[in-house]
Amino acid sequence: MTDKDSDMLLLLAGVFVKQDKGLHETRREVFCLLVEEAWKVAMRSHHYLITQCMDTPCDSSWMLRNRYQLPKRYQLDQVCIP
Repeated sequence: MTDKDSDMLLLLAGVFVKQDKGLHETRREVFCLLVEEAWKVAMRSHHYLITQCMDTPCDSSWMLRNRYQLPKRYQLDQVCIP
C-alpha cells in the first residue's frame, strides 16, 4: 500500500467516525423527545385516572355527630342494635 492509499483510508475513516457521532447525537435527541412525549401522555392519563376515581366529598360520621350535637354513643348504638 502506498502513502496515498493510507492517507485516503484514514480520511475515509475520519469521515465515517464523524458521521457515526452525528447519528448518535441525533438518535439521542430523538430518543429524549420520545421519552418526554411519553412522560407527558402518562401524566395526563394519570391525572384523568385520579380525578375520575375520586369520590364526591361527603360528611363523615364524626362531622355529622358534631354538627347535630348527637351523643357520642349514637353511632355505636345504631350499629350494634340488631
